[in-house]
Amino acid sequence: MHIPFCLSKCSYCDFYSLPTDDAELFDQYSSCLVEELTRRAADYRLPFASIYLGGGTPSLLAPKHIERIIDTIYKCYQAGNDPEITLEVNPATVDRQDLEDFRRVGINRLSIGVQSFINRELKILGRMHDSQQASQCIDWSHQAGFDNVSVDLIYGIPGQNKEDWLASLIQAVNHEPQHISTYLLQLEPDVPLARRIVSGALAMLNDKEESDLYYLARDYLLEADYQHYELSNYAHRDRKSQHNMGYWGVCPYLGVGVGAVSFDGRQRSMNSPPLVEYLIALSHSVLPRRQILETMGRREQLSEALVMGLRLMEGIEPGALCRRFGKDIWRPFQVTIDRLASQGLLVVEPDRVYLPPQVYFISNAVFREFVD
Repeated sequence: MHIPFCLSKCSYCDFYSLPTDDAELFDQYSSCLVEELTRRAADYRLPFASIYLGGGTPSLLAPKHIERIIDTIYKCYQAGNDPEITLEVNPATVDRQDLEDFRRVGINRLSIGVQSFINRELKILGRMHDSQQASQCIDWSHQAGFDNVSVDLIYGIPGQNKEDWLASLIQAVNHEPQHISTYLLQLEPDVPLARRIVSGALAMLNDKEESDLYYLARDYLLEADYQHYELSNYAHRDRKSQHNMGYWGVCPYLGVGVGAVSFDGRQRSMNSPPLVEYLIALSHSVLPRRQILETMGRREQLSEALVMGLRLMEGIEPGALCRRFGKDIWRPFQVTIDRLASQGLLVVEPDRVYLPPQVYFISNAVFREFVD
């Protein structure tokens, strides 16, 4: 579920989102989400393993909106066993009562967009909260009864050093979340922070500095008893993100809301912006216009399965992929795997193939080989 509203736009964000605090618009949009969910249900018969409310800032919606959305999903779709239901939270938009209410209406996992515990870095990123609010939000989440909390952190922020990055990691771990994501700051040319970089007002870190921060996080979080299970993600043993595991497993998913992307295993499509067209269509009980982003043949599907699977520390099982896609289409990829293994860029074992740790930060160089 894509909730495209924010109180203000962060300086690094290129997602489709609109700054607003219009409660009537939130009501209207929630009703349109319910309408779209209802109308798409006939085409989606697989039981769902997870629900993810992302944005934007989904925590701007009232608990009554969240409750109505979740109730509609359970009414119209078949639930799998104990689905993971995640809400993205901006620390500047919630209090303890909000979090208690979100849990009451069915949310069982929070993804808190902390990004940094250093106020100077938060200001550069254009975040509305400060370090104290971030800490308070995590504490409130535990007090509200959540036992599955994820914290997002960003590294590679202009001016960031090892000491400040480690301080953010320590602060995060001290709050005992079950899951931590560490994302490299990457900027599209048209976002405000990129324009500051181009103007010379700020400077990005170089590749060596970014790599050092990546491995610093890995070393520290492993010592803190977090499992490094995906290139950017760490979790206690039973708290991997089930929703994201679906993405990395190239499972089908339904995207609902303006700008939301869906994938049926072969074709990727998006509910086209702008918001006004989405609202008009569904207010007249018409499904919104969908834009086809990609249609994949078997070869492209295998390529995607390889790239996504290699993001996981456990890697891929060639035998399973060979059975799924066919030996004829697998052979060229086996040649590539053997070559990369001879260069030390992959580890090949009898039942699996995976990246060695020294390649994690430069993994895109490996992935490009399979896409090409």
